[in-house]
Amino acid sequence: MVRHNLAKPRLLVPLVLCSLGGAAVADTSPLVRGAQLLTQARPAAALREFAAAVEADPECSEARVGLGAAYLHQGDVTRALECFNQALELNKTSPPARLGVASAFFLDGRYDQALPQYRYCLAFDCAERPAVRAAAACSACLLGLYEAAEAEASTALEDDPSCELARVVAGAARVARGDPQGASAVLAGNVSSAAADQLPPRFALVAPSPLFSPKAHYLIAHQMSDEQRLAFLGAGAASGAPGLPPLGEETGPQTAVQGVPESIEEGFRIVRPRPGSVVSGTASVVLEIPDNLPIAYVALLVDDEFRSMTNAPPFRLSVEADRLAAGAHQIRVDGYGPNGERIGTAAVLVSAGEPRERTLSYEEQMARSSVSRQLEHLLVIRAPAGGRCQLLGHALREQGNLDQAVAAFEEAFCAQPTAPGIRADLLTAYRDQGLQVGTESRELHTAADGQQVCLTFDDGPHPIITPRILDILDRYSVRATFFLVGKQVELYPELAAEIVRRGHEIGSHSYSHSNLRRFPKVYVERELVKSRAAIRRATGRTVTLFRPPGGNYDQDVRDAAAETGFTTVFWTSNIGNCPGWKPQDVADKFIAELINGGLVLLHNGEDGSPDVLPLLLDALAKDQRLVGTVGSLPEPRPTAGPVPGY
Repeated sequence: MVRHNLAKPRLLVPLVLCSLGGAAVADTSPLVRGAQLLTQARPAAALREFAAAVEADPECSEARVGLGAAYLHQGDVTRALECFNQALELNKTSPPARLGVASAFFLDGRYDQALPQYRYCLAFDCAERPAVRAAAACSACLLGLYEAAEAEASTALEDDPSCELARVVAGAARVARGDPQGASAVLAGNVSSAAADQLPPRFALVAPSPLFSPKAHYLIAHQMSDEQRLAFLGAGAASGAPGLPPLGEETGPQTAVQGVPESIEEGFRIVRPRPGSVVSGTASVVLEIPDNLPIAYVALLVDDEFRSMTNAPPFRLSVEADRLAAGAHQIRVDGYGPNGERIGTAAVLVSAGEPRERTLSYEEQMARSSVSRQLEHLLVIRAPAGGRCQLLGHALREQGNLDQAVAAFEEAFCAQPTAPGIRADLLTAYRDQGLQVGTESRELHTAADGQQVCLTFDDGPHPIITPRILDILDRYSVRATFFLVGKQVELYPELAAEIVRRGHEIGSHSYSHSNLRRFPKVYVERELVKSRAAIRRATGRTVTLFRPPGGNYDQDVRDAAAETGFTTVFWTSNIGNCPGWKPQDVADKFIAELINGGLVLLHNGEDGSPDVLPLLLDALAKDQRLVGTVGSLPEPRPTAGPVPGY
């Protein structure tokens, strides 16, 4: 494999400059192209460019970090870790490589291993410092270390008040510790626009909600201290094992240990590394343990500093040797029994070598520095979509503010309807509000008493047509039902409020007025919940009536409406069936169809509804017909059987 002398200028390649992370770099470099492609959410293409960069220069640590980042964004944690560790062998102080290791452990659910790695990142010059501190806090919170997590998250917020993950962690820790009022204080307010960091949708490395880790729930239920929770994670309740230093104490590389024996063996021994050997990169620590020694878990220490622990035989451990200062270091492993007592220890004295020195051209230094910052940005953990609102809902509910909690849960559900726990949180809160959430469908196909006529208006509010309709209804002293489109309500909230102020009934016509049969059920639910939330914000009313746009209705839509507490309303007469008709002909058709009462479908749209309405109301008044709202009809019984077609 050819190695390039990076100190010499590359005369045969034209130099084209672009801006990446504030520096001018050559965009002909596969390293730079890889970073650009990864930022554009194209990890497969980025992978090819970073591989080309590694082939061109196998000692380029940034290229190996880029490979790891591309693998991580594709969900391949194992390969990502291999690449990050290879980068650390080349450059032990590489912030993006260290951050990549930490985030890989985090995304793999190994929070006990991610936590010390994030803390190591803080010991070096890291451009994403507040975000890294927030990730460390989130790791602690997911382990049940709520006090430490809150302290670390608060420090991150002091450094960067817009750090969304730090705010979520601080709120989660307070909720978990029984301080809902304090949680509300830190979680309230608009979600910062900086939280997305301009990353492509669905591309960021996202944390789970830190309140809902099974491990965190298990540990808080056992009332353990922060130190015990970390030391005994997965090993049962015990005492006397080592723990990490308190969060916030940032330690860089340690000095060599003097005056220690070359090796120690009490009960078991360290097979690798051998005493006196030189270690580099990620050095595996291999143990030989007798079958009759009942070890439940082991702890790894370097120069008496706790590094990691595991309770999974054969107790695989490793040391990041390139983080160690040049010279001698003691690697020690302590073994603990099922009751927490130390029953064995082994240690070896090894040497860490000097880091390799390399000389790069100025242009290459600028390119690598810029790419390194870009990779750090891509490797930090982000807050979950809707995570802050979900936690705020819990805090508000614990304070007895059910209506505000529902609004927070709705916002969280609309942001990410598949997030763990959010659907159950929302539907439970709806039930407690009195909504009929459940699996029994309720559908209204005609006026139940066979006499009443209900006028319904879809697609509003409309800035020109809705006021005309309201004025006509006022002239005849008639009340109607308006099925409003959520996004229209957001555009014209004052018109939605005016409909209610004039005494009319309102319902949902979905949020986007899409064909709901094209959506999975959970996204139909999102359409209904999002429209309900928009209508409530504008009018103060919680709607329970729903009309599917275009009558597009199937079993998923039926179930979604039922499970979110809606009654589905159809029609018996539809102006949409009279395209191009004269207003009087439409009115005459409706009167003939409404001989036994029914539901009239009109629109806040360009279909002549305002011209038909006075003629229809005149005819109904002449016949002394009862005209009312859908809500004045008897409650429909639960619906079974085939889904209706409209």
